[in-house]
Amino acid sequence: MKIINSFGKVFVALLLILIYELWIENSEEAQSIYGTYVSPIVDSKNVPLIIPALLVVVIVALINYYGNKVRTLQESKNNDMQLLVESNQQLNAYRIQDLIDYKLSKFLEKEASVSSIQLYKYTIKHAPRNSYIKVEYVNGKVDENININGIVQSYYTFNYNLYSEFKNAVDKKNIDRVYLISFISKHIYSISIKSDKLTQEDAVKFAFIELAAEILGFESTVFLDPEKKKEIINLTQIGIFKTIISDKFYYAFSYEGKGDKSGRNYIARKLTESKSDQNYLFVMVVNKEEDHAYHNIITKFEGQILEVINLN
Repeated sequence: MKIINSFGKVFVALLLILIYELWIENSEEAQSIYGTYVSPIVDSKNVPLIIPALLVVVIVALINYYGNKVRTLQESKNNDMQLLVESNQQLNAYRIQDLIDYKLSKFLEKEASVSSIQLYKYTIKHAPRNSYIKVEYVNGKVDENININGIVQSYYTFNYNLYSEFKNAVDKKNIDRVYLISFISKHIYSISIKSDKLTQEDAVKFAFIELAAEILGFESTVFLDPEKKKEIINLTQIGIFKTIISDKFYYAFSYEGKGDKSGRNYIARKLTESKSDQNYLFVMVVNKEEDHAYHNIITKFEGQILEVINLN
């Protein structure tokens, strides 16, 4: 590459000499200058051959020097531009985070029926065997004297065939009730006969069963031994997972474990109107309300938070 660049520079130097020669031949003023200053030197028999060669070398060296200067300046300009772009992106991210924080605070301050709200982003990855959902905390606000153990980061792993079975049953215009009952029976049996301790994978499987039962209008406890249900409840928080899998406008669930959170009511919704490449959902802790009240609360907050997220 360096050899090619060198030949290029020599070519430019020779081209300049050619242009100079044409200028001399076609311009009376140039001929006068040539006759006065140049001819006595170059037409003299005493001028060594090395002088023209040195002249070419000097011209090439000058071209090389100023070419490097231009390249250095261009690289410096490109680096400065890249730093400016990265700085603007970082500032924009901080600005959006501040706006999200402000929106959450103001909403919680004005909405008496909501005692806590958290915003999450999530990713779904499907593979031939197993799929997973990754949920990450973005921001959240909580009223005074309320104990909230928000998720910082969580993974839900599930069998892709199980997911496909469920989607095939519920994504039809007419829900296949017979198929759903068969789906519930098949997978509830696999949990019921398990002698080992239940795992998070079993809890996620049971979440699909609960979603199917809700579509049919059944209570999931009808299908599973209460002791195993308690074991599942203590394994992982399934409400967010069901929100992501469900196609409902929002998903409502309660905390069924022990402690001061027992019986606490949650509503969660995916931000389906987000223009961002990232998937978002929010979870609220609410006082017990009627369905229409949940709908109004969700619609109000969704409009406010989407204004910020869609800036990204």
